Amino acid sequence: MDASAYAAALRTQLDRVADAAAAKLERIVAAAPDAAEELQLLVFPDQDGEGGFSIVATLEGPDAYVLNRAIEADRTLFEVRHGAQGPTPPVPMFAPGRAGFEVRDVIVDAASGWLEELWARAARGRSPIPGYIAGIDGWGTVAPVELEA
Repeated sequence: MDASAYAAALRTQLDRVADAAAAKLERIVAAAPDAAEELQLLVFPDQDGEGGFSIVATLEGPDAYVLNRAIEADRTLFEVRHGAQGPTPPVPMFAPGRAGFEVRDVIVDAASGWLEELWARAARGRSPIPGYIAGIDGWGTVAPVELEA
């Protein structure tokens, strides 16, 4: 599998949860306390580059802990869980260093495109604060992305 096929496989899994993720993002925007200054959508690829990842929303501003408690129930927009039967949802997995491309960059890039569309659908024009997409630890070739409120 090359990077393009991998990105397409990730996008298929992300699109399957787009309605639920959009509903979560709408609730996050509605619940954001007045003190919130920015809504960050963070992509966390696994450390070893095997293919697991999560996408988590976080509010930035004074007393971030309190801000994020207001959205706790909806913060995780996507998450790959590992079980006895493999990953759920069934994203392609790789042995560390064996993919032939940087798995973590492809994850962040695919997720960033999906998140931009999700923001346009669920938050743009509704959010009182701007958004921001980033890959943790600098992963991704298109992130960070700033999103208009």
